[in-house]
Amino acid sequence: MITYPNAVDENGDVHNIGEITPENRTAHKYYCLGCDKEMVPVLCKDKTDHFRHKVNDLCNPETYLHNLAKKYLARQFETKKRFEVSYYTRNECPHQDSCPLFARFHWKECSGIILHTVDLKEKYDTCQIEGTYNVYRADVLLTNSQDSEIPPVFLEVSVSHDCTPEKLHSGLHIIEMKIRSEADFKRPIVENKGPMVPEKEEPKSQYSYQRYYSPPVPEPSFIMFHNFVREFHRDDVKLLDFFALFEDGKMGDKEKFLPCRSVGKKYLKASTFELALFGDGRRGRIGKRYNLFNLGLTQAMLHNQKIRHCCYCLHYQRCSVPMEVERVNPRTGQKEKIIQKVYNMRIKNDQMDKYKLAASCKNWRLNEALCRQVKSDYHREQIFVWAKAEGE
Repeated sequence: MITYPNAVDENGDVHNIGEITPENRTAHKYYCLGCDKEMVPVLCKDKTDHFRHKVNDLCNPETYLHNLAKKYLARQFETKKRFEVSYYTRNECPHQDSCPLFARFHWKECSGIILHTVDLKEKYDTCQIEGTYNVYRADVLLTNSQDSEIPPVFLEVSVSHDCTPEKLHSGLHIIEMKIRSEADFKRPIVENKGPMVPEKEEPKSQYSYQRYYSPPVPEPSFIMFHNFVREFHRDDVKLLDFFALFEDGKMGDKEKFLPCRSVGKKYLKASTFELALFGDGRRGRIGKRYNLFNLGLTQAMLHNQKIRHCCYCLHYQRCSVPMEVERVNPRTGQKEKIIQKVYNMRIKNDQMDKYKLAASCKNWRLNEALCRQVKSDYHREQIFVWAKAEGE
């Protein structure tokens, strides 16, 4: 007698035998996914629980697996927040020939074939088992109820019969999955067969260090994507950390990131200095002593931009500034305000404009040692600088 681990109740919901207990086994009637005949949950002590047909009758295991896969895919789409699928596309950037980043890093996102992942729930909101579009019937049909111009997606489950050539050449977006067991339709939907899929080495048997033989791992059944858009042309693949100095003296408050296509050239109209930063991944930004703003300010001063700050002065540690302070008069016991010299390093930035003070200071000298410290904190990362030349 053919037995199965899954069955549907009178409402069409799938139940696994592992969900059935002696207490709730009579709560529903269960039916076969292959032949629709009534089934009985059998709970054994030796953990071989199963659903068996109430009446011994012929049943097709292929039909059972096909229907179970359709219901599983539809349920995943309806209950999960995301329904991601991945297929291979060709991505070409028109700026790669003159791009200094591509010449250095050779990103796969900029050229060649990449694995492109999309969330189908961002575009589709309805799911129908055995849905029909035009003259074709889908195992699972995904559509957009708000915009009929968005072409639907067919999820096709192939157990013994693959999609017909007529259906594949219809221009419809079809994801075809070959199913041999439950594990095949429960795995991620990632394309593994087609003209753009990279070739894989044939599985070989191996011996472990203990000289035990391990058989070759069988190749998973195919997942194919038909009639999907395969060509992408992107201008902005990467976003780089960005710092800018403007003509009015403001810094880095108009753009937080720079598109990679604009690296090494002027990006903002009113800027006089721009810096883009890209890390090579060997060292993160966490734990750095100096942030991007410190780096941008340092590079701007090294490139003779009209910007100064007291912290970057060679005399900062011993500089004192006349400042109005409040003290208690020892003779009268009253609080009074007096002008007194205070060390610059003890004055907070919100108490004094240290940019304006440094700009008018005749003794200001750039602390080159500090600048080298800031630059050394980013020595593993690629820095791209554009500075406005005199007369521009």
